[in-house]
Amino acid sequence: MNASTPTPHSDPQPPPRQLCPPPRLGPVSALAAAGMVLVAVMGWFLRASTFDLAATQAANRTFTGTTRQFFDVIYAALLGRNLPLVLLAGLVVIGLISRRILRPLIIALTIASTWALVFVPKALVGRPRPDWDFLAHPPHSLPSDMSFPSGHTTFIAVTVAVCLIATYRGLDPSLSRSPMGWKAIGLVAAVGCGAIALIVTTVMARGVHF
Repeated sequence: MNASTPTPHSDPQPPPRQLCPPPRLGPVSALAAAGMVLVAVMGWFLRASTFDLAATQAANRTFTGTTRQFFDVIYAALLGRNLPLVLLAGLVVIGLISRRILRPLIIALTIASTWALVFVPKALVGRPRPDWDFLAHPPHSLPSDMSFPSGHTTFIAVTVAVCLIATYRGLDPSLSRSPMGWKAIGLVAAVGCGAIALIVTTVMARGVHF
């Protein structure tokens, strides 16, 4: 008898798992290109402009005492040297919760790549940092790179976008759609918008961005 032939006493073998086909690259590429064009246009208009200096000055007036310590901790946690630790911790947590590794790894690499790529438009746009002479509470040190776009804000925005996609598609490569509903997506979106607002407030209060 063939060893692969099932017997009355053998357990039925489950069908092999099939990976869900990846999304089409056309719409994704178009969206990425549109984002690059948007950043380039914004950079061109903002390069020599200080119209938003008043907002930075208003936020910087709160940069004292406990508020200053709070914003400093948030800013330092997302510096480039700390990024590998942040991503590794997130990868481990997501992997333990989901029992998956492929999509959490893709998520981590996607977010990490944005931190490196953000220096390209910074160099091309060349928008300077706010002048310390116009700030009530200047930071102890000023980053050596240019101001636009903000690496911290880009990192958080991309993280939120990736989390929304992961919530929608799920972490199981064999499924095309997550079992979580729109309420979960709405919750992730709400928390993400709050995180983006917090980071924007942080970099402006510290006086390192317009």
